[in-house]
Amino acid sequence: MGTSGCDIRHRSASSLIYKLPLTSSQQFSSGFWNRMKYVLGDWQVATIYQFQSGFPFTVGVFGDTANAGSLLNINPVRANIVPGVSPELVGGERSADRWFNTAAFATPAAFTFGNVGRNSGGLVMGRRLRIHRRAVHPNR
Repeated sequence: MGTSGCDIRHRSASSLIYKLPLTSSQQFSSGFWNRMKYVLGDWQVATIYQFQSGFPFTVGVFGDTANAGSLLNINPVRANIVPGVSPELVGGERSADRWFNTAAFATPAAFTFGNVGRNSGGLVMGRRLRIHRRAVHPNR
């Protein structure tokens, strides 16, 4: 068994909108402040922050070693787990070419499917998502 393909263990989304205190409804006796009110009045700042952990994925092997054929070009053959070897890599060792420890998985013997569960049993997770956006705009 393995984890669901939609298993997102951690997800957070937050937003903040702040209207600047200098608004067009304020009345000033000075002409300077009236001009400043026109330029700076009715503005707001906003920020959005999203974070989520990565999706699980299945570690497969290249080719059809089980001689099972493929349906819709999907390879059904999964890898074998190498006992005693962790698939985790320290953050500094990770790169786009090497996201997990490939030595933790091996190609199964001919005519076998491998013992890794669907989505690698939650052992290997994809890259996390982090988005932070900021905006300043008039509220007119």
